Amino acid sequence: MKKIILSITILFLASFSYSSESLKPSSTDYEDARYSQNVILGEVVDVFSVDLTKDTTKYQLFGATTAGYIARSELRDKSEVEQVVGTLAAGLLGKKIGKKVGKKRNNKEGIQLIIKLENERTIGVIQEIDDSHSFKPGDKVYIVGSGRNTRVLKSNS
Repeated sequence: MKKIILSITILFLASFSYSSESLKPSSTDYEDARYSQNVILGEVVDVFSVDLTKDTTKYQLFGATTAGYIARSELRDKSEVEQVVGTLAAGLLGKKIGKKVGKKRNNKEGIQLIIKLENERTIGVIQEIDDSHSFKPGDKVYIVGSGRNTRVLKSNS
């Protein structure tokens, strides 16, 4: 039984370990290749640091379930009250640990760029920090794409 639990745990954690999502301006999806996108020229007005976070619910659920199950297995010779209290306590602790693991694995440093477009409209775009693209007020930039697929790239001219 412990081998089954260990196998399920490894498979579950492996599902979290790979994430192709990148919010860096130099990173695009394979599907974007050979696909035309709108490009707008603008100028950076201001730059702010932001934290990019993902939902940690699946880590919390996994931590609570695993810890609760292990506690219940270890307390099977105890009274029903001790089993329930022990399982709940372990589940709460597992949830807390799962949340910390999720935050550690999913938080990224980002920037919010405030950009004045050529048509005098001002927009804000948040993206992951990329060492190959640093921004400061006054930089000429290209806004590539639209909606959730928007990236800001520094102009070379």
